[in-house]
Amino acid sequence: MDQVLVECIYCSSEFNPARGKGDHVFPAALGEFEGLRVFRGACPKCNNEIGKSEEELIRCGMEAYLARVSDPPRRRRTTNPKWVGSKTSPPPVMSTKRHGAKLRVRPVSRNPQDIDIPDQIVIEDQDGNHYPILLHAKWTKNSVRAKINALGIVGKFNVHISVSDESRVKLEQVAEVLWPGEELNELPLTEVGNHPVEINHVFQVTDHYFRSIVKMALHYYLCYNKRGKLGNEPEFAAVREFIKNGGEPNQFLISPKESPVKVGTPFGRTPCGGAITPREWCHFFFAEDSAEFIVVCINLFLGPGYVQEPLFVRLGDRLSTETDGGVWAHHLQWTPGATVKGTIKEIAVGYQQNIQILAGPGLSQIDRSSWSGMIF
Repeated sequence: MDQVLVECIYCSSEFNPARGKGDHVFPAALGEFEGLRVFRGACPKCNNEIGKSEEELIRCGMEAYLARVSDPPRRRRTTNPKWVGSKTSPPPVMSTKRHGAKLRVRPVSRNPQDIDIPDQIVIEDQDGNHYPILLHAKWTKNSVRAKINALGIVGKFNVHISVSDESRVKLEQVAEVLWPGEELNELPLTEVGNHPVEINHVFQVTDHYFRSIVKMALHYYLCYNKRGKLGNEPEFAAVREFIKNGGEPNQFLISPKESPVKVGTPFGRTPCGGAITPREWCHFFFAEDSAEFIVVCINLFLGPGYVQEPLFVRLGDRLSTETDGGVWAHHLQWTPGATVKGTIKEIAVGYQQNIQILAGPGLSQIDRSSWSGMIF
């Protein structure tokens, strides 16, 4: 039987789309869903290369935090609490302030809100910048000195200490060598038990993060568009180049104000202007394929008390002589901790009024006072 070969939209090489699993629109770490279409227009080599960008999305962006909170459906699960970065960006950094010192914190479970404060010293320079240095099990005065020297701090600096009883004696001995005659600023001890603290998260990403977002938008559009577009058409040349080789994200990612499509939270708003959040966790995808433009809206990790700002991706402009391809949207829902696939359904859309406040536990408020959108 003859194999049916197709041309990869990214490198133009021929391959058999029936071999391999294809691309699942977004990585499995964001959830696995029954009935979600698979894009089969990318050859295995290009699909693997694109996957390197997705690694940054799921490990280094805010999605890494939200995936732990919402625990999307996956057949293969992990219990490792450690944050792991990608080949292109470091993992998220978590810190808190205690008695004026900025301390590094670490998760003790998959729940990112379940943390402890490891032994550390904090170097404070003359400008008030804080540099935590973790004291690992085998730390020595030489390893501490090397880390301090690597900071390149000029002039005097303050040292804040946050250590357990086991490390205090050793640190006092080392301090006599590193800072002879100096008085150490040891932070007051915290009583044993659970204590609420305010955690600051720092997410560092490169263009790989945005390439993965644009890839999701393109493959979602290609899987569900009603024009029969395959992705190798000339109007997608620029977006294909960005996904594969990188570049300036702002040529595709646009702000809600700039977007010709106004899509808001799909669950409506409260009388005072706040966003209504769903009882279950879900992702929301929306596409409008008009005669003038193609825009996809991606709103990941909507959940109880959580509403994120939607991401708008403009895939390209179209000739005004062409007819509209329509609008469509999908709602992907799951129960946290499930090992079976989540559900997906196509939904209808309609217009809503202004949304003024978007917020979620552990996230900063987003003022969207002039933003109007669409709901189903």
